[in-house]
This record gives sequence, C-alpha cells and structure tokens, in this order.
Amino acid sequence: MSLMSISRLVSARCVLRPFHKGDESSLQLHANDAKVAANLLDAFPHPYTESDAKWWVEYCEKEYRITGFPTILAITIDNNVVGTISTFTRPYLQPGQLALGYWLGSAYWGHGIMSEVVPPFLRYIFEHTDTQEIVTDVFHWNKASEKVLRKSGFNVCGTRTQTKSGTLHECIELVIQRSQVLGPAET
Repeated sequence: MSLMSISRLVSARCVLRPFHKGDESSLQLHANDAKVAANLLDAFPHPYTESDAKWWVEYCEKEYRITGFPTILAITIDNNVVGTISTFTRPYLQPGQLALGYWLGSAYWGHGIMSEVVPPFLRYIFEHTDTQEIVTDVFHWNKASEKVLRKSGFNVCGTRTQTKSGTLHECIELVIQRSQVLGPAET
C-alpha cells in the first residue's frame, strides 16, 4: 500500500501525509490548545509556539529523509494540519512492538475523524513493517480516545501510570495484534 492509497482509504474529509514546510501555521493553530494538551504527555508543549511547530516539521522531514518511510503523519483537512498520528518506540516495549500516538484539534472532536484515520493507519504500519503488535495508552479520563481505539480493534491489556503536570495518573493500556488487522494469512 502506498502513501497515496492510505490517503484515499481515510475519507473524503481528511488525508494522511508526511509533514512538510508550510505546515507550521495550521499545526501551531490546532496544537496550541489546552484541551488537546490535557490528554497528552508533558512532552507535548503547551502553549505550542511557532518555534515548536517549526521544530516538529523539521524533525518529521529529517526522519522521513533518513528512513524513507513516514511513520509520523499529518492529519489534514483541506491541506491544513489538524492533527498527527504516529508510531514510535519506547524503552518499555518488547521486540516487535511499536507504540501508537495521535492527537486531533479540538474543533474536530466528535466528528468520527479518528475512527476513520486509525484503522487504515494501522494497516499501513503492519503492511510495511515487521511489527507484531501496536500498543498505546490513554489517560483514564479520555473516554473518547479509548472508544476510538476499541472501535479500531484494540483490546485493554492493563493499566500503567504516567506523569502529567507532575502528578501520576492512571492510564489504560491497549494493544492490537498484527493478525487482527491483516488477518491470519498475512501475518
């Protein structure tokens, strides 16, 4: 599956694509939102400044040039960045695992966008990597994101604590297996 085909798989409303120069303004507009930051780890800056947006776009472009395979994609509507979805590694992950992360500008919450974005993104990652499972966690208060993940096929596998604003909070851990997305014949 090419990056172009994932764009067509998402929906008529949004396109997934690598970040590029020129995305900084719309990225900063939607990322600089306390409601978005409240559901993400402290590594996500708030306020989200123009320099944060510039750094992020440059980081993503560099990652793509090095790997040739984009795992950090902009969620765009009318070519404006309204969110991000990505996979990445974490020290606690086992071989064959990747973590999933995403955010969407709050102006687009409640419209089913992430339910359209997550499944084809998972397929894209599983088809182009040897990843066997993707794990993620959500703060216990983020029921909308938990619903998106469950609807996308993730299963609860436990809880963990994460620090948010200097305080430990419970997170729900979820996992999806390669075979759940690609089927047993393609694993």
